[in-house]
Amino acid sequence: MFFDTARDRFGAAPSPEAQLLLLTAKPDTNDTQLEQIQNLIGQVTDWKFVSETAVSKFSAPYLYRALTRVNTDSIPPETMQQLRSFSEYTRLRALKMAAAQIEFHRKCIEPTDARHVYIKGMVFPTQFHGNYTERYSRDIDVLVDERQFEAVILRAVEAGYRVLLSAIPLKYATSKNDLRFATKYSVEIGLVSREGILIEVHRRLDKSSVIFDSNTALSTSETVKVSGVSMNTLKKPLHFVYICYHHSRHLWSRLHWLADLDLVLKSSELELEEIQKTADETGLRPTVDASIEFYERSSRPDEWNGIDKRRGLADTFLQACLINLNGGLELEVELRRSLFSTDLISKTQISTGHRLKTALTNLRSKFRPVPAQYANRPLPASLFWLYHLQRPFLSLGDRGSRGWSQPTFEDTNRPNDTTAKLFDE
Repeated sequence: MFFDTARDRFGAAPSPEAQLLLLTAKPDTNDTQLEQIQNLIGQVTDWKFVSETAVSKFSAPYLYRALTRVNTDSIPPETMQQLRSFSEYTRLRALKMAAAQIEFHRKCIEPTDARHVYIKGMVFPTQFHGNYTERYSRDIDVLVDERQFEAVILRAVEAGYRVLLSAIPLKYATSKNDLRFATKYSVEIGLVSREGILIEVHRRLDKSSVIFDSNTALSTSETVKVSGVSMNTLKKPLHFVYICYHHSRHLWSRLHWLADLDLVLKSSELELEEIQKTADETGLRPTVDASIEFYERSSRPDEWNGIDKRRGLADTFLQACLINLNGGLELEVELRRSLFSTDLISKTQISTGHRLKTALTNLRSKFRPVPAQYANRPLPASLFWLYHLQRPFLSLGDRGSRGWSQPTFEDTNRPNDTTAKLFDE
């Protein structure tokens, strides 16, 4: 498995610091968990690691709230002050992201009347009656109907958004030919607002597999309101299945993703049977079951002993999460180089009946041109077909070509201090 060498290099030991971070990564904690937290506080020796990791993994507001509910006499005062500052920054950031999403919706989605669903971000906690100001978001994600994809992008250009042509190397579209390539081949297009907010417009939910049917996602959408503005998001069961897929794909490298699980599994809005039915339809039942089991284990750190010797999918998720506490985006990217596919850690994440179709789609994706090819050597539209021939020969280690990540954009209104820098990848 992918974590074997990573565990040796970086470790996945259930230290008191790691246990505390995972245990507090949820919107609320019960009395039993608070007792566990109180016991762990006395064992923590590296509070700097705890606070900085909570910030970089986006769980600082949840950690701060949990710690204010127990005896904090043995916690350094500067740690509590840092966590409070990080929590305040998260709330301000969330409000700014909400404003950016509303502006994009009004300028680009409403004028084109595009079928759409916003995913993750602020709409997810809003959909389940949670507090979106506690959930840190780096960007805004929206799935748009394939037939209206180009219209939304062109409308965004007219509205002053910059089109991200390539993340590595970092280039923006500056010509009609650039836009022609991007709208024809990009699985998603990054739009950058004047304020530096990244909006990712997707033409499909997954990266390279037939897992989610976009038409079903769009036709079964639900409406939510963000600051009084109506917009669509995924149907609740599908949204939960999607976040299990997405967070697993990123090796559970962010702790606020545990809060996503907690929000749904404690909610009365969704029954387990509905989740399982949708998971079966997409072929992701093993991923969803393992995500729920991983969530339950994250709250029982006393049972983590011997995790390095276990090989279940839920154990894999837990180990991946623990390993990723030791680094940022670079570590995640390194770990993902040896995954089963762009979308999955291993073939056990998808049901047997869906594996062949997924494998064939993954194979076909190897021939789909990617923006990094065009950015490195722009060709006129009449020669775009040459990119199909070049694509299979690209280095598999080139994460820019594989579309593994987008850059983190600097927030132009972000304070220039240590607190803010900890949010950067």
